[in-house]
Amino acid sequence: MKIPDLKRVMTGLLALVVSQGAIADNLFYGINDESSRITTVSASKHDEDLFASPLSISVLTAERIKNSGATSVPEALRLLPGVLVREQTNGVYEVHLRGLENAPEGNSLTTLNSRLTLLMIDNRIVYDYFDGGLFWQSLPVGMDDIARIEVIRGPASALYGSNAAQGVIHIITKRAANSGYASASVKAGTSNSSDLHAEAGTRLGEHALRVSGFTNQRDRFQETYYSFSDGRYVAASELPNSDSFKPYPDPNQALKSNAISLNLNNSPESQWHYDISLNHQDSESHRIYISSEDSPFTYNTSETSAMNALLAYGNLQTRISHQWGENSAEGFPDFNSDMRLTQASLEYSFRLPKWLIQPGIYREEASYDSPFIGGKRDLNTTAYMLRTEFTPTPASRLIAALRLDDYNVPSENYPSVQLLGSYKLTHDTLLRGGVMTAHRSAFMVTHYLDLTFDYPGQALSALVKGDPQGKLTQVKTYEVALRKQLSFNHWFEVELFRTEADDFLGSVNEGLVTENGFTTSTIQIQSLPSQVTQHGLTLNWLYEQAQWDLNVFLTGQQTRVESQIESLNAPLTTYDTTNRGTPAVYGGLDFNWRAAPTWFLNTNLYYLDDHELRVSRPISQIDFSSRLVANVTLRHDFWDGVSGYISARNLSNNQDPQYFYTDGIDPLYMIGVDLTWIR
Repeated sequence: MKIPDLKRVMTGLLALVVSQGAIADNLFYGINDESSRITTVSASKHDEDLFASPLSISVLTAERIKNSGATSVPEALRLLPGVLVREQTNGVYEVHLRGLENAPEGNSLTTLNSRLTLLMIDNRIVYDYFDGGLFWQSLPVGMDDIARIEVIRGPASALYGSNAAQGVIHIITKRAANSGYASASVKAGTSNSSDLHAEAGTRLGEHALRVSGFTNQRDRFQETYYSFSDGRYVAASELPNSDSFKPYPDPNQALKSNAISLNLNNSPESQWHYDISLNHQDSESHRIYISSEDSPFTYNTSETSAMNALLAYGNLQTRISHQWGENSAEGFPDFNSDMRLTQASLEYSFRLPKWLIQPGIYREEASYDSPFIGGKRDLNTTAYMLRTEFTPTPASRLIAALRLDDYNVPSENYPSVQLLGSYKLTHDTLLRGGVMTAHRSAFMVTHYLDLTFDYPGQALSALVKGDPQGKLTQVKTYEVALRKQLSFNHWFEVELFRTEADDFLGSVNEGLVTENGFTTSTIQIQSLPSQVTQHGLTLNWLYEQAQWDLNVFLTGQQTRVESQIESLNAPLTTYDTTNRGTPAVYGGLDFNWRAAPTWFLNTNLYYLDDHELRVSRPISQIDFSSRLVANVTLRHDFWDGVSGYISARNLSNNQDPQYFYTDGIDPLYMIGVDLTWIR
């Protein structure tokens, strides 16, 4: 679907919304009792009704996730607007908010990773500061651990710091709700896919304890690998460097992960409130991680542990978290790293009749030890935040937030700003708008890299250098939106946004220098002159009846690049172009039907328009035709505490790779049973 078609589609959808004129909202006031009580904490750092939220935000409840049959967090995110989800191999995904993943194009393969989206688990940042990105396959969270997922579309660095440049995905996990219970979930399917989850919890007065664990196994849909030199898929043994090292110990394994978690907390209503979580995970997976010259996949292993502790007294709260562990890529020992990430915060809320004032101070210390960055390196940040809300009338609200991040690398300070306003035209119509700025943090590789590669038997070496003072990518977004409750069970939202981004980094080949018969090639990471502008529109429409509900969402966008680089060879030459890395149209549909008191049917569709990705290291391009992915799940409640389901996933008109020369995606068929015992 091209841009001219987009106007007709959106006009027709909006006309359909207006013409229906009667009935409710799964998100705000709908018939479903759980849905009608939904609040969000991510948009303003305090509980508020989702309808009144000043940001573009969606909430995915545990009930909706369960009904959909989603087997992973990225797959569940396909149920929300403005989220781009592509599967690399069975159960391994890459997720972007609103796109920009290949703008400007022509950089290294690893720049396709989601470096502009921040992921949090219970307010603990989960991010790869080594080379940027999100490790979805290494999350210590199973699907049955999730209470809800809140997604902010658009910059949120003023609230959550660097890397929330395109938005935030916040996973909020469950707490023990009963005096004593245990549950188990067993899933099995094609491609040797299986998932076992178990949990138990109890309450002692106002204190609650919950323990859970899971194991997950997936096989790839194929065992071959794309060879850049051959331009086709080949066996691992046929790759150019297969004789010198073995980067794929198990070509059949897509994903294998295990995790265990423990949580202890008391009632959030207590004057003194605490919440302490411990978890550990180990995983193995195929994914795009580094810029290999042979094939896009690397076989990655990860073993990490984390602690997250909150202590609050009234309106004062402090949080400290610490994560430690090891990450590695088979066959690439220089990329192996030991990591430590410590975060601490102190926040307070002053509540006045018409004002809410929230100051905060934050400290983050990231430490990685790897041969690729010359040993142990540190990225430290001290940040100061002030957020204010002013409510001059019951119908109006003004919000201003400012955060200043003081980094050790680079030495320059970076501010983030959030200016928002909302006005209730009527009790069921909210108009909102704002301007937000954000930035991306430094990474170990881009800022600390300093390596020399010698070519055996040749008077030739390559010097690859990072830039400790390199600029951080910055993003500014303008947004206007309208939320409308047409009636008790009928709702829609329209978002218009414009995003501007610059200060992207690239690995520029500065040429050859020969001295005394020895030649050195220098590759310097430096700021590129490219400037990216994205214009977009998101529609979200929901209609609900007593036995069924339908949610339709669609995003259309166009991305322009000024000073797109011709190649990464100095001197740089540039041109202006339209970037096609983000699909011009993407979205989906989620339909739920309770056919009988004990039978439940879910069908969800996810659409990506045709697009293309291009990188220069290694030099390659891939064109993607449009695709529609369908999932169908039928659930039956046999009796209290026992239910089962069957599910067909990845049903599509297109089984070609969804990402950069990764696996073709086949249909997946699953069957599962859920058991719950309550004392």
